[in-house]
Amino acid sequence: NIDSKYENFLIYDDNKVIGCFSLFLDKDGSCLYDYCLINDYRGKGLGIYYLNGILKLVYSKGYDILYLFVKEDNLIALSLYKSCGFIFEEWT
Repeated sequence: NIDSKYENFLIYDDNKVIGCFSLFLDKDGSCLYDYCLINDYRGKGLGIYYLNGILKLVYSKGYDILYLFVKEDNLIALSLYKSCGFIFEEWT
């Protein structure tokens, strides 16, 4: 859909896809969806590295806040996002 507000990305290491994410961007804000790396690339600092790249991309597009949703029991993701400065609020 040419009018889609979603941008989908693949993350590569050399010529191998190692992860992906989606961004929703519109006049009201930006939101990160489905950020993931394949298991072999986790635990090596790459999650933080690529998340910082995502933040730079979002800021370069004129946004100063990036929202995301994460389940309370996803402790690995919560730790990653907290380490990058995300602030968590409970969604009701």
